[in-house]
Amino acid sequence: LYPKTVIRIRKGSSNGVELTGLQLDEERKQVMKIMQKVWEDDSWLH
Repeated sequence: LYPKTVIRIRKGSSNGVELTGLQLDEERKQVMKIMQKVWEDDSWLH
């Protein structure tokens, strides 16, 4: 869907998620929605 997107997840003293390669704010919101769904759905772990 977003081939030029890079997602960096930081965990430590400065936690966060950084998205690069997205031009529109709407694209950023859509990717964050996808990531939220994956985070909340543990069915892929089984």
